[in-house]
Amino acid sequence: MTETFRGFGENPEIVKHPQALERAHKIEERERINPSSFEDLYGSETVQRDQNYVQRRLQQFHAEDFRNQDLKVLKERSDIFEAILFQEADGAMWFGENSTIIMPSLYDDIHNGVDSIVEIERQNGLSIAALSLDLTFRKDVGKKIKHIDEKLQNGNLTRIKYYQSTLGDMRGEVSNIPHFVIGVDGGTLAQLTNLFAESKSDQFATHPVQFQIIESIIIQADFFKGLGEEYGHENVVRAYERIGRIFREIYEARKNRVRDLGKRDAFFENLTEVIKYWD
Repeated sequence: MTETFRGFGENPEIVKHPQALERAHKIEERERINPSSFEDLYGSETVQRDQNYVQRRLQQFHAEDFRNQDLKVLKERSDIFEAILFQEADGAMWFGENSTIIMPSLYDDIHNGVDSIVEIERQNGLSIAALSLDLTFRKDVGKKIKHIDEKLQNGNLTRIKYYQSTLGDMRGEVSNIPHFVIGVDGGTLAQLTNLFAESKSDQFATHPVQFQIIESIIIQADFFKGLGEEYGHENVVRAYERIGRIFREIYEARKNRVRDLGKRDAFFENLTEVIKYWD
């Protein structure tokens, strides 16, 4: 598979993909929400049915990976990016001191399209945002935005079935969660992968990709709020307006701690183009 890397700096000659993937899988095994712990809420039959759904889908994915090695590599890179967000972005407090990143259950990942959950504690309660991850070389930023748009047309926000709060006591299903697409291009991911493989957590604290991710969320908050107004769904407007306001505050707070060099990669360019010419 041919890729054009346009990252934040020079692309590494060697990408430590296997080492990063091994670390990512260890983190996932340890940290991903386990539906089995929700049997007291949903009953064993319901949880088992959801687990069976996950296993069927995983078998389908494995069959596709066997036929197409490119898809297998893309999935592995997504796993690495998800683990980087959970481990390094959270540790570096990209979204503020009163925030945390949660790795959702495989059911919510596969069925509800939620790759990561951001939980932010505010004076008036918790705010939750669902994230879908995207790597620009897949060229599907527009597809993911379109999927969110289609739900918003009916006033539907994202649902997370197996939710366990880290900052509060919420447990079980949560709904009306605003959904965002975040990502990086191949060059940026290559750099992050090597830092992650080498456990260089200190470099994530100042990495410019954090501002790209924050700005991506702010831009989409404004965009999806506008769609909510166009479709006449006040719940959509309120949800995205709130997250947009919070992430503007996060951006200003981070700028006081880390210099924003203004660097953005091809993912960000692609995202802004999709939104600019949305019809």
